[in-house]
Amino acid sequence: MARTTQTTATETTKSETTTTDPQSNSSGATSLVNHVDQIKETLKGVIQDLNTVMDAVKQADREKRTTDKEIEAIRAKLRQLRSVRI
Repeated sequence: MARTTQTTATETTKSETTTTDPQSNSSGATSLVNHVDQIKETLKGVIQDLNTVMDAVKQADREKRTTDKEIEAIRAKLRQLRSVRI
């Protein structure tokens, strides 16, 4: 029970220090805002990277479809050539 009382006294002292020192509170808020801005910038970079990857995947898909069409055309030509009798 003494430990609970001691913790409460410590928490009260901490909250009093935070509320009575506006410069410290302002500094903490400024630090938090700066941290959030850094996170936002990092996320913007991640989004740009994801868009780059997405563009590369789309390009690869287009190339694959083109290649598949070319392969099918070659197969059709081979079937046609096989049916020719000399």
